[in-house]
Amino acid sequence: MMQRGGCMQEETMRSQAALMEQCQKNKELMAFIKERLDDAKTSVMINDANSGDALFRYNAKIMMKPASTMKLLTAGAALDYLGGHYRFATALYTTGEIDGSVLNGDVYLKGSGDPTLNRDKLNSLAYSLKQQGITTVNGRLYGDDLLFDNQLLTPGIWKHDESEYYAAPITALTMSPNGEYDTGSIIIDITANKIGKKPRIDITPSCGDLVIINNARTVKNRASLTVERKYKSNEIIVSGCIEVNETQRKWVTVKNPTTYTLALLKEEMKHHGIQMKKNKKMTQKKIPKYAELRKIVRSETLNQLLIPFMKLSNNGIADILTKTMGVEIYRQGTTEAGLHVVKSFLANLEIDEETWIFEDGSGMSHKNGVTTKTMNDYLYKIQHKEWFNEFIVSLPVAAKQKRLVGGTLRDRLGAKTTAYKVRAKTGSLSAVNTLAGYLETQTGRKLLISVYVEDAVGTIEDIDKIVEWIAKNY
Repeated sequence: MMQRGGCMQEETMRSQAALMEQCQKNKELMAFIKERLDDAKTSVMINDANSGDALFRYNAKIMMKPASTMKLLTAGAALDYLGGHYRFATALYTTGEIDGSVLNGDVYLKGSGDPTLNRDKLNSLAYSLKQQGITTVNGRLYGDDLLFDNQLLTPGIWKHDESEYYAAPITALTMSPNGEYDTGSIIIDITANKIGKKPRIDITPSCGDLVIINNARTVKNRASLTVERKYKSNEIIVSGCIEVNETQRKWVTVKNPTTYTLALLKEEMKHHGIQMKKNKKMTQKKIPKYAELRKIVRSETLNQLLIPFMKLSNNGIADILTKTMGVEIYRQGTTEAGLHVVKSFLANLEIDEETWIFEDGSGMSHKNGVTTKTMNDYLYKIQHKEWFNEFIVSLPVAAKQKRLVGGTLRDRLGAKTTAYKVRAKTGSLSAVNTLAGYLETQTGRKLLISVYVEDAVGTIEDIDKIVEWIAKNY
């Protein structure tokens, strides 16, 4: 009995020593946070990733703006409800009869929100008509984008953001200009060759139904160049000056993704020698039940889409996934319905619904709110989900320079204690910076960390220094 009592006393002493050491670390971390972010609204939460035990709390129960860490919740809900093998489909239909090489009817393009829809896929769809021997369409071109509602922008998008690629509109027929799936936008390359002349403008994938107004000029010395789409207009204005022999690349949103997509489909049909007889107006219209399916093209899987979505913090994919969850679960292609799915997902994880407020699935809205305690609770519980491996692989990796590996962390947290050891989602809004995810400390301990900062600008370095401190000392 004496021996057992001695062992218990020794174990108690070790436990007390560890507790005192933990308390000292917490005091030092608290002082470090206040030293760097004394004038900012800050919330920090640290948990042990294996046990879920709370190790450190600082304002962990106050509501904070998650910014793009909101995508952690959207991605998890999508994996849970849609599944990692989910694919989007875009289909081409026709009505009427084919008389020789003439289709006496209309062409319909039906979308489901595929964020990977690109010019190559439109080319494939147009070619399917050529394979039917069609060279003339004696009818119109319509887009059935009715799976989603007509709210092209999510709540909280400010007027001055409307032409910026991170605030692109979405419909169920939204094009992407590149392999990173910057949905609802085009890429504009401006090249200056001769002083005093207008620069050359190249559009990827195409101008479509947009109007480019080139008011820029080429100068000897470097100057300011502006590219912006006029508010609620399809006119894109290039103005200012550009230095001779320079090329600048800009991303600008389209006004209406559906009409833009239809304009590019018409171009592809023309490329294959197919003439539209009634081509003046391309508009939205539901496919008749009697329409005949000609071809379907599909996206890559959700598991594959997670990489550009999470690594590069793609707002368009977030908005599309949110509406898609609404369609699949409630038959409503709205942001509101999709967010109801996200809330149900969190409720099933037994996460307190009083600790979140959601207005979109991307984190763009300043009205979104969540506590760092809730975020860490979420990060802990999803580790037991069957899709967790695909989820964590999609997160940006600190200091990994490859764009689709390091993502938004490729140029951050390069210290020896954090490089390659942080997998986390970052977020940024006006006067807001956030980070939430998984950290392996220098001792090999796995932690859950959430660091949110508001009401201050230029705080990314402060967040990184806090994470480095945690990696070194916990």
